[in-house]
Amino acid sequence: MEIAICDPVIAPTCNIRFDGPFVLAFTQDYSDATDANEIVAFVPRDPMRERMPRHYLFVERKLVGCDDGSQQYDFSMVTNDQGYCGIKVNACPTKVDPRFNDFRVQQPCKCQDYFVKISIPRPKSIWLSEKPVNVRFEDGSDGLMPLNHICEYEVDPSNTGIAIASKEINKSFCLASDSPFLFQVGISQFGNMSEQHALHFYNDVISTCFPTASWRKLKVINPRHPRSLDVDCKLGGMIGGG
Repeated sequence: MEIAICDPVIAPTCNIRFDGPFVLAFTQDYSDATDANEIVAFVPRDPMRERMPRHYLFVERKLVGCDDGSQQYDFSMVTNDQGYCGIKVNACPTKVDPRFNDFRVQQPCKCQDYFVKISIPRPKSIWLSEKPVNVRFEDGSDGLMPLNHICEYEVDPSNTGIAIASKEINKSFCLASDSPFLFQVGISQFGNMSEQHALHFYNDVISTCFPTASWRKLKVINPRHPRSLDVDCKLGGMIGGG
């Protein structure tokens, strides 16, 4: 694997940002997790990808791969022999921005057929950087859909660099002190995601990751301006469990 030589993160905190239809699953409610101090961020694979636009994965704004059914991508923090990655272990419950409440399901979730999965430490907090958009559910209720997740961590001041790696692309990436590390999933490098695709992916694909949950299906994204929303890489994701 190509190992990046990272500079120490000198800021007291660092962030990892997820744009796109990611589900963030607290490990006590995610069946494939092995560490209670981890969370798993994943995007399920769309079984209708031959008929619908396919997802693309970008890491730090660079194209990594396309969901053509041939490859799954796994990422995790680079650790030493003692499991140390440069981030402080969070001993307190994660603080979750209340604007996620309409898209937070406190039920077990599972996804074996995924396009991308990122295993990361449980963060100090999860928040969003953009104003959520209005949505309407099929039961007639209205809600707010966040457009991204940002996981915030406290940095160990003795760190010698913090990195994320993937064996599938044989590469590691450094986290920086001055900007969030960015994962993005969208339907094309240049195009916009149609509302039809966004509704399909939320209602018919993400819902299958929560088999025991009472699911509210989406009817309209941004009902006040139904044709004006650019949701490329910005279908609201979920938080599962926690």
